[in-house]
Amino acid sequence: MKTEIPHIQFNSIIPENFGFEILPIEKLIRQKEQYDHNPESPHQLKFYNLIFFTKGTGRHFIDFKWFPVKANNLIYLTKEQVNNHSPKNRTVN
Repeated sequence: MKTEIPHIQFNSIIPENFGFEILPIEKLIRQKEQYDHNPESPHQLKFYNLIFFTKGTGRHFIDFKWFPVKANNLIYLTKEQVNNHSPKNRTVN
C-alpha cells in the first residue's frame, strides 16, 4: 500500500505579512486538528521554512532521515522537502 505525502501550501491568516509568518511549534501541534494534515506525520512543503528551537531537545525528520535538535538549533527547509516534527518524547519548543 502506497501512502501519499501531503503537499502543504503557505496560507497566511494575515495577508499584509508579505508571505512571512512566525508560528510557535506548540501552537501548531495544539491546533493540528484545524489543518488538513498532521504536522507530526511526514508532509512536503511548498514554501521555505525556518525552524528555530529555543529550548529542550528532540528530533526532526527531514527527507527521510532523523536529525537531533536542541536549544538554539536552526533548521532551514526548502520547497519540496519532506519533514515532520517528532511526536514522541518531544521537549522542544
